[in-house]
Amino acid sequence: MSLLIVFGIFLFVVFWLCAPLLTAKARAQYFMKVLPPEMCSLELTPGEVPGNIWEKHRYYLEAPTIYRGSRLYVIQDTRTQAIYYWSRLDDHNGHTRFSVLSRFALFYRDWESSRWVLLYKC
Repeated sequence: MSLLIVFGIFLFVVFWLCAPLLTAKARAQYFMKVLPPEMCSLELTPGEVPGNIWEKHRYYLEAPTIYRGSRLYVIQDTRTQAIYYWSRLDDHNGHTRFSVLSRFALFYRDWESSRWVLLYKC
């Protein structure tokens, strides 16, 4: 019986770690289908706010200006061609930041070395 409990806890932890990542990818896949073939792009710069690993919104991708486009956007890693949908946090000193999940940053240690772009409807 105790082995089943341990296995159940293990599955719960794995699901807890992976669910937000899978949700971000699923939402991005849906938006890619809805977005027109002619999309505009905006270069994003990775960044990190110093702090503890459990604090929210420590990792981000920052736009050079405030993004005023549609809610239909995706964020693409041009190295792997993977797409994500992360929430945006407006007006950080005249910039828009897109919050990168801490779980993502932990699993993909070299995410900051990738080239990131925001794809959106023109």
